[in-house]
Amino acid sequence: MAPPPGEGSGATQRRYYRIESGLDTFLEVALLLADGTALTAELLDLSAGGVGLRWPAASTPILDVGEAVVLRIRPRPTGRPMEIGATVRWMAIQDDHVRYGFEMEEVDTVAAGMDPRLWSLFNRRRTPR
Repeated sequence: MAPPPGEGSGATQRRYYRIESGLDTFLEVALLLADGTALTAELLDLSAGGVGLRWPAASTPILDVGEAVVLRIRPRPTGRPMEIGATVRWMAIQDDHVRYGFEMEEVDTVAAGMDPRLWSLFNRRRTPR
């Protein structure tokens, strides 16, 4: 299992800006299961390359690192939801919740279809930091 950011050797090498504060105020993210069920998660961070999500331990989906999933991102309070393919990159089990990190696929396609008000969330760095 890959370590979450901040725990591995390349943790500071980021290609994209990452936003970590206040995201739940204007975005809702859910994991879409094969049966059509949507499991809404707490949004921890977001960048053009991926997203960090957290679920309470009692309602955490069971996902494997490397597993392909579909995430639904919807602007709040109203907005057109987008479904985005993603890959599980890491998982961290903590006392009362489980965190997952997902790498999003087709970022340019996603950004092109996004509400223009949210475009600033997907700024890219020119060089890794």
